Amino acid sequence: MSSRTAERHDLTPNQARLLCVLALGPRGMANLAQSFGVEKAALTGLVDRAERRGLVQRTPVPNDRRALRVMLTGSGHVAAVAFHADSNAALNELLAPLAPADREHFQRAMSAVIASHAPAEESS
Repeated sequence: MSSRTAERHDLTPNQARLLCVLALGPRGMANLAQSFGVEKAALTGLVDRAERRGLVQRTPVPNDRRALRVMLTGSGHVAAVAFHADSNAALNELLAPLAPADREHFQRAMSAVIASHAPAEESS
């Protein structure tokens, strides 16, 4: 489902995931690499491509000349919001056959799963 949704927004699944993560706030490259389960070097290509498309930008981390923080641009924020809205609509359609109580149960269970896998907040 998310691959088709990403494609409708002219995003790869990894670009869509990157936008979703960054919609929660800027992240350092090391934190993003950890979120994606890859080495920083592997994440660099994804960020490079998203940056060339104008979706993200890298900014220096205060007090750490070697570190970079990645954040959404205005266009990236618009793309993230549109992807999120489309994903929610697709999920609502998928869950439509469930009774309201079952949908609520599903939402609570998914919230717990997502919270347990949320990236750690970074200190500046």
